[in-house]
Amino acid sequence: MKVSDRIILVLIVTIFSYLVISHLVLKSKWTQGKFAEPGKDYSLYEEHDLPEFKYLKLVGLSDCRIFSSAKARLDIERSMFRFIKFYSVGDTLIVDGSLTPDKRSSFSNGQTPQKVKIFLPDIARIEAVNSRLDVRGEKSSGSGRSFSFLLNESSLNTRAHFDMDTLPRFYDRFAVSASRHSEVYLFRKDHFNTVDIDLSQSNFYGRNAKGDHFNVRADSSSMVVSGGNDFQLILTR
Repeated sequence: MKVSDRIILVLIVTIFSYLVISHLVLKSKWTQGKFAEPGKDYSLYEEHDLPEFKYLKLVGLSDCRIFSSAKARLDIERSMFRFIKFYSVGDTLIVDGSLTPDKRSSFSNGQTPQKVKIFLPDIARIEAVNSRLDVRGEKSSGSGRSFSFLLNESSLNTRAHFDMDTLPRFYDRFAVSASRHSEVYLFRKDHFNTVDIDLSQSNFYGRNAKGDHFNVRADSSSMVVSGGNDFQLILTR
């Protein structure tokens, strides 16, 4: 073997050994948590425990994800923006991300860019104003939860931000009253015992969701796309 070839071989072996050792050292530090500063919270969301409430009102949220839970909790994204407020009025919890007029020039839809996760026990109703909501069902048919939504200039989707979630999801009763250019989207792997949709100047997309009873009421300015669903459609004025 030529001297030059030996030099190249030694360099290759040296570089490879360095990479392997560096990888093992970094992996060891990561496993032991030595990259994190002790006592510092590196989570992406701030967690807030919530008091008991019967009604939930969501205002000006661009990305709100709703999960079933035994205990109520609100997670607010850590961000350079801090627009979200939450407070109680009587038995209603209000989560408000609406922007003041001086901020609306940057966010024309008036919605906060901060993401929100809400973990909910059973409550009477969820109202949304100028917001985009995603709700996720349960994994087993016997544990499906009931939801009641009141939408005003808002969208509700069972899978928009859970596209990687291809599991079947189950609900009991899913009731939505949508008005003022709101939209409701279901997903083909969603299973419902009962779906009740009431539309006023709004749209509904069934997308082959499964259900025992589908009831849709719509006025002449609304659009209903069944996607193969077998449902009862009642046209109102």
